[in-house]
Amino acid sequence: MNFFIPCYLIAGLSCIAYAFRFRGERGLLTIVMLQFIVSCYALNNIIPVFERAVPWFAVLLVILGIGLLGYRFHGAMPKPVRWFLASVLGLSFATFLYLAISLIPLYPISIPGLLALGLSIHAFIPALFCLHIIRLARRNFSSAASWIAFTAGIVLPVVALAGFTFLFNARLERVNRVFRIEKAEQRTDLPAWVVAARDLPDDWLTRCVLQSEVAYSKLPNPFTFNFTPSREGEARLFDPLVSFAMAFGPTQAMSAEERWALLDTRRKSRHLAEERLWSGDLLATDYVNTRVRIWPEQRMAYTEKTITVHNYARYAWRNQEAIYTFHLPEGAVVTSLSLWIGDREEKGVLTTRGKADTAYKTIVGREMRDPSLVRWQEGNTVSVRVFPVEGGKTRQFRIGYTAPLQLQHGEQRYTNAWIEGPHTDHADEDVTLEFMTPPSFPHIPRGFEQNGNTWTASRRYRADWSFSLLNKRGVQGAFTFNGHTYTIADIPVDRVPTDIRSIYLDVNKSWSKNECRAILHMAGQRSVFVWSGASMQPLTFATMDNVLPLTQNFSLFPVFRIPDPAHALLVTKGSSYSPTLAELDDHPFGKDLRAWLADTSLPKICLMNIGQELSPYLQTLREKRAFRYEHGGTLQLKVLLDTKTFAPDLETNGRITLSSAGITITKTPADSITPANTAPDHLMRLFAYNHILRQASRGASPDSLAALAQEAYVVSPLTSLVVLEKQADYDRFGIKDEGNSLRNATLKNNGAAPEPHEWMLIILVAGAFIYLIYKKRWNTA
Repeated sequence: MNFFIPCYLIAGLSCIAYAFRFRGERGLLTIVMLQFIVSCYALNNIIPVFERAVPWFAVLLVILGIGLLGYRFHGAMPKPVRWFLASVLGLSFATFLYLAISLIPLYPISIPGLLALGLSIHAFIPALFCLHIIRLARRNFSSAASWIAFTAGIVLPVVALAGFTFLFNARLERVNRVFRIEKAEQRTDLPAWVVAARDLPDDWLTRCVLQSEVAYSKLPNPFTFNFTPSREGEARLFDPLVSFAMAFGPTQAMSAEERWALLDTRRKSRHLAEERLWSGDLLATDYVNTRVRIWPEQRMAYTEKTITVHNYARYAWRNQEAIYTFHLPEGAVVTSLSLWIGDREEKGVLTTRGKADTAYKTIVGREMRDPSLVRWQEGNTVSVRVFPVEGGKTRQFRIGYTAPLQLQHGEQRYTNAWIEGPHTDHADEDVTLEFMTPPSFPHIPRGFEQNGNTWTASRRYRADWSFSLLNKRGVQGAFTFNGHTYTIADIPVDRVPTDIRSIYLDVNKSWSKNECRAILHMAGQRSVFVWSGASMQPLTFATMDNVLPLTQNFSLFPVFRIPDPAHALLVTKGSSYSPTLAELDDHPFGKDLRAWLADTSLPKICLMNIGQELSPYLQTLREKRAFRYEHGGTLQLKVLLDTKTFAPDLETNGRITLSSAGITITKTPADSITPANTAPDHLMRLFAYNHILRQASRGASPDSLAALAQEAYVVSPLTSLVVLEKQADYDRFGIKDEGNSLRNATLKNNGAAPEPHEWMLIILVAGAFIYLIYKKRWNTA
């Protein structure tokens, strides 16, 4: 409102001045009309008739405004410039005519509103601008060439609009056809929306179709103003092309839930599909403070991100809900949460996922008070929710996560967790890197300043950054807590003999025929299969052109259909997106997969990844310890097949492996000769988290796994961290912070807290030291 009032006053006063003092002055009416256009968009921020314009349309409006202002001087311009300005005038007419037609539903309720301060005059500004442009053309065009240029300026956007509408609706019909055929014939045990997501082209046009009504708004309708947030959450955009195509296209065959699920398969769209209780379209991330503590000797790091989110609403009553998705490094686990309530930092309390969800939804949905929640999600992601962010104010929260450093080509690599949520376009960032021991040949990004073992940087927020240091063999350390010792060690480099008899190719569009041919050559006498969607098909040089599904966007290989997993090798080259296990739970494919995971008698399948990354589907199965895993190219695959070896399965109930970091963590009972803590408590947290992932799908008791998560204080599939405003809220929902646990991780100590027997030794040594110092003085006395 603060911006609209001066815009409206300036436009109104200019209109009055033009009518009574400067009427007839050349070009002044154009300036008055442009002032009203600015006032229209200022009012639109308060009464959202149109959503925020897509960048190309916002740029177009600015260019048209400049062209209209320049038209005042067209008489002094050469002919080509005059023709260009005439075409700009035609393009302006077409653009404002589109807006005027879009606003026709508002005219009946705007006419009575003219009597109330004249605010509803804004609904008629585009139509009045069209009349003004026709007046300019009739007064100034003296040649046929100018009228031809003007007409071309009108025809060009009309042709573009018609062409886009045709392509949009043709693609929408294709989407509907693929979905309906699978829905009717049920050729696979996958849901129909998964088949559509797998088989449809992954291009900009398909994304426009899928995101229509989700990321893009329809044409305005005065009877459908709705301030209730959509499930996709963040602000929608107004794209004239998409909005027009939606108005004249066929209806969607998929239900809203199925379309959201389909969008979930796109990694970038998962955040938009988050269910929310309040809108978040006026939020922006103002500041990110990242502090990283690195233990090179244990190949792990702990990161805290303190984030300030700002609500740019002009009214305090416009509360917003901030939802962030954190994409964590492989193997990382969230170990702390804080929310600032007033000037007070409140630490999160770990509880079961069900209790945390119930508390958050009850308080936010009904009572509208202060909670924060962090939830585990598949694919190395977590979601963080903060409410409320009041209009014109900021909220601050902090999330901490423990992550192993990735071992790559003889180096330890730390990769920053990138976030989705309120935009970071103008956010500042401070980064601190603190090494607990001097790093060997560190490669720190530009812009950091070194002070001893600490590097700092102040800059604009950047999501994509990492650093590395030379790895030293012989990682070691131990941490003791609650009667157990956790010891870290290198994974043995020796592979074990493995009898591979069948090779299965997890094929999708990221594969090439040459790669398939190369593997057929490597296979020798071994059988090679691909999944056709209904059965395993033998792959030979003769059948390659008929059975290879090289056009699929992603693949969901049914590992539970491999008949002899002990002697099978699955070769994958995954895409960056796919459905997750949770999205398949209620369908036959998901049920069969869950039953297969729960069968502890089945051996792990050998999985060879010849691509850059695993799909979310396979990554989740890997987290659940379904595979013996190797990562490399086709040359390494040939070596493994020729030598008949593969990575060993070293995991037991008391040992977990983190192959990406090249480490194992072993849990043993503590005894009287247990060494002092030489590693941070993050060692125990990593063990607990990975042990829970391994056991959760294998029939282990949820209560025992939740107790382990509580002891290590880690967010897991069974547990969440939540911050509530009052102790009475915790009591009401049965959320208790009890038992001997590690509590929230923090940077205020190094994480290696002494055990009780260590405290006793410290006290004895301190007592002896004091006795020696004061012995002489006591004897004299």
